[in-house]
Amino acid sequence: MAFKLASINSSKNSGTLDGQGRTILENGTLFTTPLKGTWKRIGANVKFYFTDAINNGAMNFVMWDVNVLEKKAAVKYFELHGAEN
Repeated sequence: MAFKLASINSSKNSGTLDGQGRTILENGTLFTTPLKGTWKRIGANVKFYFTDAINNGAMNFVMWDVNVLEKKAAVKYFELHGAEN
């Protein structure tokens, strides 16, 4: 996962994100996806909300709740569309 954050206000506590994700399974299968979404910062906590569109046809809505000081994250996702077989 790699994405770029852009602030949409002078307080720099919210904005947009744009990036990509990649993973390779043990059998050599490569999955890729663009990432598009938004983020909101409240103190040391940052919430990321984005969608993905994986190259196998799957689509998800993803939420990350990150505490940057504690270096901890909680991840939730909801499948919007399953993989195409």
